[in-house]
Amino acid sequence: MRSIHRFGLCLGVLALTTLAFRATPAARSAELMGFGASVLVGDGEIFVGEAANQFRPGRVYVYRKAGAGWQAAATLTRPDAVVGDRFGSSLTLDGNRLFVGAGSDAIHQFEKQADAWTHRAVIATNAVTGADNVQFGAVGAAGDWLLVGQQVIAAGRGGRGANTPPPPPGKVYAFKRGGDGAYAFTATILSPEQDPAGDNFGSAISMTPAAALIGASGQSSRAGLVHEFELDANGAWARTRSFAPQGIGPNEAFGSRIFLSGTDAVITAPNDAGGYGAAYVWRKVEQAARGGGAGAAQPATPRPGGNFTWQEVTRLAQAAGGRGAGFGTSIAADGNEIWVSAPRAGGAGGVFVFTHDGPTFPVESAKFIAPASIAPAAAAGQAISVRNGVAAVGATSLNVGGGGVVIYERDAGGAWKEQPIITPVLDELPALTGEERRCNSQGKVEMFDCASTELTAFLPPSKLTHDGHYIQMNDIWGWTDPRGGKEYALVGRRDGSTFVDMSNPLKPVPLADLPLTEGARPAAWRDIKIYKDHAFIVSDGAGQHGMQVFDLTRLRTITPQPNGQPRKVDADYLYKEIASAHNIVINEESGFAYAVGSSAGGTTCGGGLHMIDIHEPKLPKFAGCFQDNQTGRAGTGYSHDAQCVTYKGPDKRYKGHEICIGSNETAISIADVTDKKAPKALSRAGYPNVSYTHQGWFTDDHKYFYVDDEGDETAGLVKKTRTLIWDLTDLENPKLAKEHLGVEAASDHNLYIVGDYMYQANYKSGLRILNIKDRENPREVAYFDTAPYADNSPGFQGAWSVYPYFKSGVIIVNSIEQGLFLVRPSDRPIKREK
Repeated sequence: MRSIHRFGLCLGVLALTTLAFRATPAARSAELMGFGASVLVGDGEIFVGEAANQFRPGRVYVYRKAGAGWQAAATLTRPDAVVGDRFGSSLTLDGNRLFVGAGSDAIHQFEKQADAWTHRAVIATNAVTGADNVQFGAVGAAGDWLLVGQQVIAAGRGGRGANTPPPPPGKVYAFKRGGDGAYAFTATILSPEQDPAGDNFGSAISMTPAAALIGASGQSSRAGLVHEFELDANGAWARTRSFAPQGIGPNEAFGSRIFLSGTDAVITAPNDAGGYGAAYVWRKVEQAARGGGAGAAQPATPRPGGNFTWQEVTRLAQAAGGRGAGFGTSIAADGNEIWVSAPRAGGAGGVFVFTHDGPTFPVESAKFIAPASIAPAAAAGQAISVRNGVAAVGATSLNVGGGGVVIYERDAGGAWKEQPIITPVLDELPALTGEERRCNSQGKVEMFDCASTELTAFLPPSKLTHDGHYIQMNDIWGWTDPRGGKEYALVGRRDGSTFVDMSNPLKPVPLADLPLTEGARPAAWRDIKIYKDHAFIVSDGAGQHGMQVFDLTRLRTITPQPNGQPRKVDADYLYKEIASAHNIVINEESGFAYAVGSSAGGTTCGGGLHMIDIHEPKLPKFAGCFQDNQTGRAGTGYSHDAQCVTYKGPDKRYKGHEICIGSNETAISIADVTDKKAPKALSRAGYPNVSYTHQGWFTDDHKYFYVDDEGDETAGLVKKTRTLIWDLTDLENPKLAKEHLGVEAASDHNLYIVGDYMYQANYKSGLRILNIKDRENPREVAYFDTAPYADNSPGFQGAWSVYPYFKSGVIIVNSIEQGLFLVRPSDRPIKREK
């Protein structure tokens, strides 16, 4: 870390001026997304942006003090609001004018009249004359001017490839307010550097009516700078000077956030000191005429021109905390305090408050303010704003990812007191139950695209958790109670599993919520399979999760809570020989389970088959490992998924043997695991344009094996959803019979086969049903798109998995952001429980 030895030499000069940050002429901005990712404290108001909505247009909430608390007084949207419009991604306030960013394509201007904020105008990218493909980013506003930075996508910290050109230079677009109050594009402000490529000019903007500091936070190959611009005699913005800390280096991102007030500025370098982060305080001072002698520098006056320089006053660092805490993610200042956020400090995140008093700027030890009683990884401090004894701290991961804002008020004694946390209304689709909804002649069920399918019911995530919170979904499986034939959906979530009674498919009833293992963390991946009326559940990326075992017969006596939410339940047993596992595979005929993709501790088997004897479901026993070291990206035999069967196929040598086919990232791997102490690799096979061999399933006769490659669509290796059809007549010599390309371009995820039909969960294009009577020539015959606001392009949103094995004919689909769908093909009526 750099020490500021020269600070002491300037004490006599700096003593003439106190550092008092006030947000008077300088605009206050935030440029992030999600509820609490942009916050702004105004005069008696708090603005909170909610731009990253999934199922409703972006919003800005206006909160005002009412009695002892803060209440929502208004909700702002753009006039042409649509889902995905990113309205609220940035907030900038200048007097009675509020500027709201809408992603990268527009700024919306609101003006306050009496107590109401009214939409005044749209400043869109097409208003920027002569600029192609403009993407708006940082925003500054003061007086008659609005400056908007061009958003530049930065290279990763690892640097660019040798043949990858540097990002284009940044730009800032200047808009001036006319007599009618409308802003018109005036000029493009270019980076002053001789070789500006990759400088990220415009990464941050903070300004007064006559001056602006513009950050150029740099890329992996160049250090950050801050440039000062002032209005010249012709009314044009011209650079006057540039500055950076001595020794600042590439990747340290100096200039990422700027707070300017008069002649003082706070500027962050979030990657400073190898990732510990820093915030620098700078002061603008006037140099005496030549020959003035020592101590000739004088405090700056707020006027353009003159012989000025910016001097570094001090460097602020976290008093306690580690690398990667995010120190410097956001900044705010008011009076004699500087707030610097660290959204990952202390687990839940928080803010370091630096207090100074007097012209020599002695900074006291920072006080760390963190919200009380919130969950780890809440990201408190992702955005902050302070003004006149009120502070707002955005916590974007609070409320299980729904976001929240913590408000602080200064009491009579000068201490900051936390107020009740503000959280948004859940952003999810409404439940659809009580009647079957048929696919109409326009190919729609409500907002969902469809063909030859009907929707019997839909439940959003909040209906599937015991406390009603929103959480993203993942895998799914099913169980039919042998006593009476009642059907249940076993629904995976990032933080647990929900068991849903489907005996009335028009009114499914969530009964039980089994949370993740205590001490584990929510994760994107969870997998569920069954054996002898028990569910076996694993999670990947959750840390020390293990394999949960739950006796499904307990569901016979469980009823939901009075409010209709499922009851919280505990596992019956926790198998700890594995910690994290990507999937659990079960051969119900043999009584063996196979954890695959194991990591984070325990017996990982290189991520291959971790074999478990589950004949006694509540007393599972480790049985051995198998891994094909000639497969997997790391050469360890890692299996992403697998299917294990008691073989009944055409290869007579292996009839009755237990055969496992692993989808091993780079190839399929076929093994005979009949003898758990001596499993044997039979063969492996790759295929053209492999990206990520993900999952596959046998036809009922065990002759063909259908495989999805999860990455080939996103990598641009194929133009449509690709399914690889393997002929396994000879298990020791698998042959790729056909590459089937689907109707859409969506990425594929999981597929299952029942008789002559294949059921695919293809992310953004949802459930796709294919007729495979002609095994090598599948034909799509029906679909139900579970992701209504996503196009059918490659990517990882929408349908995660499908379970098509219920005798009733109901197909259940779990969709990541949306929730649980109960669907049936139009030609197969529902068979209800008697």
